[in-house]
Amino acid sequence: MKLNLLITSLILLLVGCSVGRDFVRPEQSSLLLGKTAHDKIIELFGSPYSKGIKVVNDKNLITVCYAYAKASGKTLYKGVNPGKAICFDFYNDYLVGYSFISSFKTDNTNFDESRISLIKKDRTTKNEVIEILGEPSGISIYPITKNENETEFYYVYAHERTSKVSKNKSNIFLKELNILLNEYNVVSEIKSNILGEP
Repeated sequence: MKLNLLITSLILLLVGCSVGRDFVRPEQSSLLLGKTAHDKIIELFGSPYSKGIKVVNDKNLITVCYAYAKASGKTLYKGVNPGKAICFDFYNDYLVGYSFISSFKTDNTNFDESRISLIKKDRTTKNEVIEILGEPSGISIYPITKNENETEFYYVYAHERTSKVSKNKSNIFLKELNILLNEYNVVSEIKSNILGEP
């Protein structure tokens, strides 16, 4: 779960703080994979919270991330530290993947994990996945996917809350789902992970 773990780690770094600049989750229609240039994202979002290089499938990708946390923000779950982040991956200067995560109530990325079982390998289509779970919080294409005609959907949600027993200890809840779609926009692989309790 390549991209999602990066986003999750960013959120968990923001525990209990007010940092970064607020930003609006972009419409998916404005993020054209393989077409949106790196400079366009910088123009829209400004200077990133973090920037780096990572190797995926033997290709060097540039990753820029934006993060925001506000200690007094309203969250989906009571007692959760509010934060959100979005990361963009570029190959040869063009967008090939992005993923967004938020525990804020207004733009949270929570999804119903009980509906994952409705998605069937080699049967469920891209449009059916969206009908079942809603729009994904992230999408990627080659070279993040291994093959050029594949698309990967990400559904990810995480939050952190301070332990009721010890203020120095935190409880992390994470759930993520990766769905790989083949050249016919049919599900070819499903990976899910849930950690902790809401």
